Amino acid sequence: MTPAPAPRPRPSPRHRFLPRPPPALALAAGAVAARTGESPATVLAAALVALDAAGTGPVPHVDGTGETRYGAVHLISANRLRPETAAAVLPLSQPVPCCVDTAGATFGELVRRTAAASLRAFRAGGAPPDELAALLATVARERGVRLDATPALNYRPRSTALPVRPTTAGELAAAAPRSVTRWTEADPWRASHYLSADVDASGIRLLLQVDTAVHPPEWAERRLDALERLLCAAALDAHCPALPTLG
Repeated sequence: MTPAPAPRPRPSPRHRFLPRPPPALALAAGAVAARTGESPATVLAAALVALDAAGTGPVPHVDGTGETRYGAVHLISANRLRPETAAAVLPLSQPVPCCVDTAGATFGELVRRTAAASLRAFRAGGAPPDELAALLATVARERGVRLDATPALNYRPRSTALPVRPTTAGELAAAAPRSVTRWTEADPWRASHYLSADVDASGIRLLLQVDTAVHPPEWAERRLDALERLLCAAALDAHCPALPTLG
């Protein structure tokens, strides 16, 4: 007799999902991928790195000759082409920290830097999530501060690929109103914000989870808006700066 599965925990009221199918963002990601020769996954990761870096301060060089600014994202590593791991989060995948120097970069250059950094990150492997969570808790307790976890990206391609081609301002403007915002409950994840992207030929379906003890719901809505604005700007301007202005 097969034992009954353990009951799933009830969704936490502090963790929320914000689903959004953004047609303009999908067109823009494909256009930047076509221009840079990198994958749409790398383009989306670079956009998250840019948003993360825009919210941090500059870091002085050790030798005192200048300063730089880093952005980071946890990339969820798994073999998405195998049916048993297509929707994997844990334990069939792991978060791999990826840190990128954004100093002096256009967005196109940031995409290339993110591609190189992600290869280095996957080669190095991920930090043990439980040990990392315990370390962050210890540091927060000792220093009396609350540390915001690095954003996580779970890019999940399906059987058909996202179109990779140029786009126009008119096409992006026509697609923008088709984005829909609605909130649902969510099972918690370790990151304060965690973005899943389900991708196929029909476009990208984003699902942003936030810990509302760290970020209010309106922050999450502004975050997805900023992500879409940055990618649309980069799709139309090859010299678009890497760091956006956050509202």
